[in-house]
This record gives sequence, C-alpha cells and structure tokens, in this order.
Amino acid sequence: MNEEEAIRKRKSTRKYKDTEVAPSIIEEVKKCFSDSETIFGSKIKLDIKKRQEIDGIIKGIVGDYGKVVSPYYLIFSTKGEKKTLIDLGYIGQKLVLQLTQKKLGTCWIGKFGDKQKFKERLDLSDECIPQAFIAFGEAKGNPFREKEPNRKPLDQLIINKDHNSKFEKILELVRFAPSAINGQPWRFELKKDKINFYLTKKGLVKKVLTKIANIGTLNYIDMGICLRYAKIGAKIYSKEMTFEKSDKDSMNNLEDIVSLKEK
Repeated sequence: MNEEEAIRKRKSTRKYKDTEVAPSIIEEVKKCFSDSETIFGSKIKLDIKKRQEIDGIIKGIVGDYGKVVSPYYLIFSTKGEKKTLIDLGYIGQKLVLQLTQKKLGTCWIGKFGDKQKFKERLDLSDECIPQAFIAFGEAKGNPFREKEPNRKPLDQLIINKDHNSKFEKILELVRFAPSAINGQPWRFELKKDKINFYLTKKGLVKKVLTKIANIGTLNYIDMGICLRYAKIGAKIYSKEMTFEKSDKDSMNNLEDIVSLKEK
C-alpha cells in the first residue's frame, strides 16, 4: 500500500484488539518521527506508551466520538503555539499513514484527561504540554473505509471562483483529511503558481465548541494534517512545491496560514 492508497482507505479506528504490535514497527515509527521535517521548525516531543503504562490516568481516553481504548498511544507534547500545533498535525499524520500502510488502526485524540498528570508522568519541561494523542494498534474489524468519506465538495472550499484548475487534483486528495468533528476548517485560494491555505475563524458555534471540546486548538492540528496531504498530493502529481510564508493578509472570517508554491 502506497501513501495515496493509505490516504484514500484510512479511517478512524475506535475499537482495538488487545494485541502486541511488532517491536520493529515501533522502531520504524520512532525513526520516521526523528527523520521528519516540520513546516515551521517547531520542537515536538513524542512518547510511545502502552496502555498499561498510563492506565491510571487514562481510564478510557475520550476522543471526538466517545471512549477510545487502544493497546498503544503516540503522545505529542509541545508549547501549544499555533504554528507548533500545525507542525504537530503535519508530522503526526505522517506517522498515521505509516501505521495505516502496516494495516494498523489509528485515531487522533485531542480531548483527554488531566494534562498536568500526563506532564508529570512524561517528565516534560515547564514549557512543554501534552497536546494530542494518536491511538493505534490492531483494529477490531476492517481498519479501511469501504466508501468515500463525507466531505465538502471543492467548490465549497476554494474561495476564488476564477481559480487555476491545475492544482485541483492535489486538493481532491486533501479532501480526505480527517478533522475534529469533521469540521473541515480549511479553505484554499488557487493562484497561478501556488495554493494559499486559510483556516476558518471563530464564529458563534465555533466559540461554543472551543469551550466545550477544545476545537480552537484542534483546528490548528487539523490544518497540519491538511498540509501533509497537500504536500503528498504535490509529490504524487509531479509538482515540485515548497511551503513559504503567504503574502496574503487574513480576511474577516479566514486566518492566513501558509502557501504551497511551485519551485
């Protein structure tokens, strides 16, 4: 299974078998993390824990759709700044796709237990806070989707109607990106030689969800996942593209994030 197949077939897994993952796979994940580059150069700490190691704190980690109990967890810790959270999503989804290619189930978890207890258990520095988990392991049932996910069509995500269509294949792949409560908070502006990426700002509903479910923080992680898929799409469709600071200003309801530009 290649990366594109993993993107198209992967789904969130919320039920797992209580079985061991091969040590070689754990080592591959560690190497993939250490070899990975981020967009903004953020420092991110990764811990890989068996459920038994943090059972006293977890008691069934809560994901977007209820309890997620898995045999293993990737735990990402950062300072919690916006760009750092984007980098967390960008690097985290690379690990998710690697595990998907190994036919293992995965599930992002952004809402969990007492962060201070996790911080103490993981021996983190004062500025470093656990921000997200990825549950993983052997799935109960099929870890792959059987039909295309429920996603917005591109014409609802591209903000300029007179856009250049040459990047649409890349964005069709980006549409498969998962997001908290399937909010799909990204928007795209297509120019002659680049794609500008925006994040939807807080409306009334989003403000409420931010208080209840930490959606504000999670959406920056979502954006990192989106950007990972965009970079993979560019590679698949033979376009040499790199991230650069956008020269666009944020709009009333959209926050400017970054551009992906042809070399």
